[in-house]
Amino acid sequence: MISQSTPFAESALLGRRDYLDYGASNARFEVYGGTRPASGGTPGTPILVTMTLDKPCGDIGSPGQLELVLDATFYLASASGAPTWARFYNGDNAFAFDCDASGPGGGAEVVVSESLIYAGGK
Repeated sequence: MISQSTPFAESALLGRRDYLDYGASNARFEVYGGTRPASGGTPGTPILVTMTLDKPCGDIGSPGQLELVLDATFYLASASGAPTWARFYNGDNAFAFDCDASGPGGGAEVVVSESLIYAGGK
């Protein structure tokens, strides 16, 4: 196991942020319910909601954490379900990563404002 300093870890996080910000558009992420496929694999469930990040998409907040910032868009959900995972794309529409998602208190990497998302809801 690697034991690293906070500045070293934060440098890696800033590199991830820069990858998300790369491209003419803003980075975005899609929130899904159901079982997460293999990294970058085809989702087996519809997108619950797509959210766009600001540019730059975030900064180091708490030590060792990259805090992402949504742009000012009002988001409507396109399907209903419980958020279980999210997929991120950079500003060039290239796949970046998949991670866990949840509602408040779920402890996932992405926490959305509601434990259940309803189609047409914000």
